Amino acid sequence: MPDIGDFVFDKVACDNVQVLEKIEIWGYVSYKVFNPATGRVYKAAEEQLNMQGSLIRYDENYL
Repeated sequence: MPDIGDFVFDKVACDNVQVLEKIEIWGYVSYKVFNPATGRVYKAAEEQLNMQGSLIRYDENYL
């Protein structure tokens, strides 16, 4: 569960976003997040965010 100020990966937007606010209502959790790449602020469901970072794995030795 991310805290305010944490950077997490948005699986839908495929971007790293920063958590600005946590919203808990009727047993559901959503977050207001900021995408620094686009400057966009939006709400994201808890299931949409990944604390582990990007699911894409890059080969560091690829040229």
